[in-house]
Amino acid sequence: MVERELIEVVEGKARILVPNPKLYSRPDGVYEPSWAPVFYNPKMMFNRDFSIVFLNTLKRLGASLELVVDPLAGSGVRGIRYLLEVEDIGKAIINDIDPEAYSIIEKNVKLNNLNSRVETYCLDANLLLNMLPQVGLRGDFIDVDPFGSPIPFIDSALWATKNYGYLAATATDTAALVGTHERACIRRYHAKPLRCGCEKEIGLRILISSIILRAASKDIAAIPIIAYFADYYYRVFFKIIRGARRASKLLENLGYIVYDREKGDYWFVHGYPIPTSIVKDHRVVIGGPLWTSILVDIDVLKKILEEASRNKYEYLDTIDRIRILLKQLECETPIIKPYYRLDKICSMIHKSMPKTSSVIECLKAKGYRACRSHFDYRGIRTNAPLNELVDCISSLSTSS
Repeated sequence: MVERELIEVVEGKARILVPNPKLYSRPDGVYEPSWAPVFYNPKMMFNRDFSIVFLNTLKRLGASLELVVDPLAGSGVRGIRYLLEVEDIGKAIINDIDPEAYSIIEKNVKLNNLNSRVETYCLDANLLLNMLPQVGLRGDFIDVDPFGSPIPFIDSALWATKNYGYLAATATDTAALVGTHERACIRRYHAKPLRCGCEKEIGLRILISSIILRAASKDIAAIPIIAYFADYYYRVFFKIIRGARRASKLLENLGYIVYDREKGDYWFVHGYPIPTSIVKDHRVVIGGPLWTSILVDIDVLKKILEEASRNKYEYLDTIDRIRILLKQLECETPIIKPYYRLDKICSMIHKSMPKTSSVIECLKAKGYRACRSHFDYRGIRTNAPLNELVDCISSLSTSS
């Protein structure tokens, strides 16, 4: 790639050379990152900003971050930003298999005066991750952020993560995880997706379960700390602890989701492999295996909220969105049952759709927990049974 095809952009505190978006745009002017010779997606800035706040929270909680690893780096923006914006990180390993990407990574490292704190590689990501333990290195934090599914890199990333270290995974293959491409989900994640109104949450829970099972086969407990859906991808942060007993204990939180197609209701059945107590019924469809416990460690979430409230983050373009997401997760976390899509329920009972806020207030007046779901703007998460939700919708629709 010739130098004139590169432009400099500022993201966070980093200055990054990237391919000129104008050269890789669709006829309608929309930039397609996958068309560029080196991958840089400005739409993932929220993902990277959130990770900055998360890692700074870990530092405040006393975590060691001597080595962070970005094995699928593209332009290198993620690893560079970690060094510039997270307190007291020792060094970073930044890698990409593509020679053009590697060349840009080296330029960007130099541009940000980080040569003494970065090791750059041009290797297959799995080769790099498998090599690190062989030379006595394991990452305190490894960030697997591919284009598509993270699963091809998870086994090697688990080996390369230090005991009591952290592993992050991004999945952009949501079409597979939500069941649009069911066979792809079964192939990649060894789980059956389910389209029942809360498929976005089911997809995230399948992703978590798949990584936990892969870790357990190595006597590793991959404990989900915080998981969320944003835009078109899933993001999960795991704490990695080695030990067969811990790994086995974590499997107790795996199970299945059962969907009654006639009633429109669903519920978790705990146990892995599938419990024989599930009745064979033509009305019932089963999805999973999947994670059936909370998606967020509430104690860590409170610390992230405290961290995100600090004035030091006002330079982040997405800090307001981060705070909103954290508040939504705080509300949702105590309610384990997946969200209901209000429009789906209204269609089922042939009622007009009332305001989501009014339904939430109705449920709260009945003594139940209820809040909007971050998975879907039409989603309500509540511990109320379906019939109570239907009663609220019916009463509000009648009066509207």
